[in-house]
This record gives sequence, C-alpha cells and structure tokens, in this order.
Amino acid sequence: FDDQQTMTGDILCGVVELAEGPRLMVQITDVDPARLEIGMAMRAVVRRLYDQEGILRYGAKFVPVEG
Repeated sequence: FDDQQTMTGDILCGVVELAEGPRLMVQITDVDPARLEIGMAMRAVVRRLYDQEGILRYGAKFVPVEG
C-alpha cells in the first residue's frame, strides 16, 4: 500500500482471516480505528482506492459488520 499511501494519505490496514482460512492484509474503512478489536467480524465492500492520471481505481476494502 506504499504507493497508494503516497497518493492518498494515511491508510488503515489490518489482517483479516477469511471463513475459508486464509489471512489477508487488507485496507479497513468506515470505522474509527479506536473501535477496532481483534476478532471483529468484517465484510468486503468495493470502494474507490485512488485516482491515477485521471483514472479512478476501485478495489475491495473491509468494514466491520454491524450488530
């Protein structure tokens, strides 16, 4: 995420374990970092990642599951 951080500023990242078992380093969004807890349920969402030379780049980010 180094190049993206240079383009957009700070990025909140974490490790998410998928139901199938693999663990991924992911971007986390739409949450106050102080509210994050180990073991929190997360879900993938599609979000804009950055704008490069006038072209918007989209990809998956993770948000906490409500409730």
